[in-house]
Amino acid sequence: METSAQTSISHQNDPKVGAGILLRTLRFAGEHSPRPKIGDTCWVHYEGFVWEDSDSNNGDLPLVEMKKFDSSRQRKQPLKLKLGEGHVMEGWEVALPNLKLNELAEVTIPHLYGYGEQGYPPKIPGKATLVFRMEIIKIESSTSSPSSLSWWRKVFKRVR
Repeated sequence: METSAQTSISHQNDPKVGAGILLRTLRFAGEHSPRPKIGDTCWVHYEGFVWEDSDSNNGDLPLVEMKKFDSSRQRKQPLKLKLGEGHVMEGWEVALPNLKLNELAEVTIPHLYGYGEQGYPPKIPGKATLVFRMEIIKIESSTSSPSSLSWWRKVFKRVR
């Protein structure tokens, strides 16, 4: 039986309000599993999909198709990143501090937090909504991590 919880992410004073990120937990981690902090190094396994609407269904509700464009799991090589340095898209920087170690989540990122108006041709068109299945498999704490993630915590609002 698969359980899930959803979290909607948007920043209150951000011009992108209304274009929040949706985080859906697919596999929960333990209650005491750590979350990464800004400055921590994370190893993340992910699969990236482009969300595409299809109008070819005779005027009914639009069909949604997701096309995989990248996978660290297929490469058998997790992505290593230092949180807060801006080496990944803003949607990742917002979502990762809210994931726990070994938690599997599906993160839907609108273009404003992804690759923007221009996209990342040829794999990702402009204004593309992206969906990532993400799992933090290792966290290496930084001694210089800020003690407060209040900015990030304000970004989240639980959806039940």
